[in-house]
Amino acid sequence: MSPNLRGALDSSNVAHDTPAQQSYRLYFGATPENPIEGMFSFLPCLPEADAPHGFARPTIRLDGRITNNHKQGHKGTELDDASARSTWDSVVAQVRSQGLCLGVRAAMPPQA
Repeated sequence: MSPNLRGALDSSNVAHDTPAQQSYRLYFGATPENPIEGMFSFLPCLPEADAPHGFARPTIRLDGRITNNHKQGHKGTELDDASARSTWDSVVAQVRSQGLCLGVRAAMPPQA
């Protein structure tokens, strides 16, 4: 994966109960204004007026990479830049085909 996708953390930037002698990795998200290899971080979304009570999680299928039987958590898969781009393109197409938009910023709703 491109070194542009990686950053470093030092012990001054992590939780106080985390051992300082360990090393850490921080992944910075790409933005539409500053994409990496044409890709950017996004979240599936809809305008609030179109989905005042939310919407179902989009179904994403990528054989060998993404399955629908794990609803939370993560699994890392190393990809070269070309494979990462084709995977990203497929995820974007699947999100959009389900009528969703690509959100790039989100604000916390007011607390009741």
